[in-house]
Amino acid sequence: MPLAQDLTKFTTAAQSIASFDFDSLATGINYKTFYTLITQDVATQYSLQDNTINYSYIRDTTQSGNGTKTLTFDSSGFNIPRTVKGTAFISIGTERNTGAGDNTFTARLYKYDGSSATPISSTSTLTFGAVTDQKVISFEMPCTETLIAEGEQLRLVLTVTVASGAGTFASIGHDPANLDGGRIIPSTNDTITSTRINVPFKIE
Repeated sequence: MPLAQDLTKFTTAAQSIASFDFDSLATGINYKTFYTLITQDVATQYSLQDNTINYSYIRDTTQSGNGTKTLTFDSSGFNIPRTVKGTAFISIGTERNTGAGDNTFTARLYKYDGSSATPISSTSTLTFGAVTDQKVISFEMPCTETLIAEGEQLRLVLTVTVASGAGTFASIGHDPANLDGGRIIPSTNDTITSTRINVPFKIE
């Protein structure tokens, strides 16, 4: 009498299992770090990416004299939906040589669907007058609970405004590898050329 065949199928494919530390499980929130990066091929690209391996084509950006510069960085499209929930934290390497006036750095986080951007956080602003230094500035960025759907992106908008006349300037760093920039020099000063944002995602 022939033995009955075992028709159960087994797979040897590796299984992907998400792991989180105890604090993340306790709060239901897991933070992911993104870094600002500028690359250039046919055009200049401003991106948010999640490692420090890449080097930025331009390591810092400066507003000289009265005026405003706005930098917009987009992540890749999400492969799976994720929900932003909680408070994001951002650190920005800067250099400032300004006079009296409402000089500012601002940061705001959005979700971007390819055509329109929806704010996730309020605008975080640092206002300063006459100062000469290189330093890291940091913001807390409380976020509205927001679903980032498959294919949608995170967008970070940074602005620097100088309102104190000719001969003054303010710079923002954006090199994930934290190399010396044109004005911001981590190798000799207590600052960074990287801008990094820790974004809170709901564990689902």
